[in-house]
Amino acid sequence: MTNKELALKLRNGLFAERDTLNEAWDYVEVIANGSNNPAAVYTAVQVMLNTVSSQIRKNEKVLA
Repeated sequence: MTNKELALKLRNGLFAERDTLNEAWDYVEVIANGSNNPAAVYTAVQVMLNTVSSQIRKNEKVLA
């Protein structure tokens, strides 16, 4: 899978986006802190981000 394919696969038009990763993470914090279980929200988001990171590194053959 190319990075372009990965980006397209991740995208879901039902949801918004933010201009930067920092703004997106700030949004995660707002939602998590409003949840009854913020740790579960953060965990789920970070698992997704780690998976995306791993796939991008594999695509670019960066193993570090």
